[in-house]
Amino acid sequence: MSRASGRAVLTLVAVAVALCLGPIAALLGQPAPAPPQQPTFRTGVNLVRVDVTVTGRGDEPVADLQASDFEIREDDVRRRLKRSSS
Repeated sequence: MSRASGRAVLTLVAVAVALCLGPIAALLGQPAPAPPQQPTFRTGVNLVRVDVTVTGRGDEPVADLQASDFEIREDDVRRRLKRSSS
C-alpha cells in the first residue's frame, strides 16, 4: 500500500470514528432524563371492621352479647359502634 493510500484510509477511518462517536459524546454530556413521576392517590377510611370473639370459662363462646356491651377506643377517644352482628 502506498503512503498516499494509507493516509487516505486513515483519514476515512478517522472521519468514520468521529461520525460515530460525535453523537455519543454529545449524549454523554447531557443529563439523564428524569424518570416519569408516579401518580399520587390520596384516600381516607371512615369504617374499620373489627372482628371480636368473646370466650368464657373453658374457651366457650359467649353468645348473648349486644353492641352496648362493647366499647371501641382510638387514641383513648371512645368511638361509636355502628353495627353489630352475632
